[in-house]
Amino acid sequence: MSETAKYCYECMFILDARSAKRDFESLRNELSQILTKHGVEIAATHPWGERRFAYEIRRQKKGFYVLMHVKADPTALGGLRRDLGLYEPLLRQFFLRIDSIPEKFEFPAEPDDRRDERGGDRRDDRREPRRERGERPEAPARAEPAKEEASAGDAEGGAEAPATSAARASAEETKEPDAEPQPE
Repeated sequence: MSETAKYCYECMFILDARSAKRDFESLRNELSQILTKHGVEIAATHPWGERRFAYEIRRQKKGFYVLMHVKADPTALGGLRRDLGLYEPLLRQFFLRIDSIPEKFEFPAEPDDRRDERGGDRRDDRREPRRERGERPEAPARAEPAKEEASAGDAEGGAEAPATSAARASAEETKEPDAEPQPE
C-alpha cells in the first residue's frame, strides 16, 4: 500500500468560549485526538484566546480561537471534517492549504474593539461636538408650473396624461373669472 503525500494546512478552530474558560487543556487534547485519529500530524498549536463574533454563532457572542499548523492527507479531510462537526464544543472549523509550515509564527494585532456592551460605537471622543440647532435656512420658493398649450388630442376629446390634467387644473384655479379664453 502506497502512502499518499501529506500537505501542510493552517487550521482555525473556534471553540465554545464557556467550555474553553473552564478547561481549555482537555478541549485541546480532545481536538488533538480527533485529528490524530485521521492521521494528521500536528506541528504547532497557537491558542489566540477569546474574541467577540461579528454575529452570533449558536446563540453565542464570543468564541475561543485556536490556530493549528498540521500535515494531513487530503483524502482524510472529508472524514475529519465530519468528526469535527460532531464535536459539540467546536463552533466553526476552517482548513487552508499552505505551502509550508512557518518556522516562526506571529500573532496578528488585537482587533480594534470599538463597540461597547450595548452595541454602540466608542468613537465619541473623535467626533466633533454636536452643533446646536439654530435657525434653519429657508427652502427656495417653488416655481409655478408652466401653462401648457392644449394638444390636438385634447381638443378632440382624447385622453390626456395625468400630469397634463393636474397642471391644467392648477392653471384653471389661478385663472381669473373675467379673463378671456385664449385661442387655441
